[in-house]
Amino acid sequence: MAGTKHDRRLVTLHWLLAALTIAMLMIGFLWLRPMPSSDPRKIEILAVHIFGGLLILAILLVRLTLRSARSETHRRGRVAAAAHYALYVLPALLVATGAATAFRARLPVILWSGHGADLPARFTVFPTFIAHVLFAELLTLLIAVHVAAALFHQFVLKDRTFSLMTYGTEPVEQPAPAVPAGAGSPD
Repeated sequence: MAGTKHDRRLVTLHWLLAALTIAMLMIGFLWLRPMPSSDPRKIEILAVHIFGGLLILAILLVRLTLRSARSETHRRGRVAAAAHYALYVLPALLVATGAATAFRARLPVILWSGHGADLPARFTVFPTFIAHVLFAELLTLLIAVHVAAALFHQFVLKDRTFSLMTYGTEPVEQPAPAVPAGAGSPD
């Protein structure tokens, strides 16, 4: 079976989404989570986090639109297909729960009105925030599995999976499926 490289736009959007998503997860887990709401820097970091989340959603929607306009050029098993679907759904759920938390906590007024209102003492009082953290943890796990699976395909199965996500122009030849021992020819 011969696969082809993904469209350059899809490749660019994939790597941009990967970088932004990892950056937003790091900001959330490493900066925002341990930072008390009384720290004045938290408002600025929250603004970056919110902007980054909205940017991820916009890029995700563009990527989905481009993907739906083209046919799938390589085959996936059910688990891989479900994992790739989840790589679209989880970020969208993160944006939805993040936006819901922001509105419940009155963050748009706090962040952009210039009134200097205080942040909520704890965001954990909002069920939407609990869901946001849960989805972030699930996405982090899924990204780790995605990277491990890509490395497994590239270096153990040697099916040149990484080649699909680069900028070359030539088709990527996929190895023919192995025929189990003892399986005869249909002739």
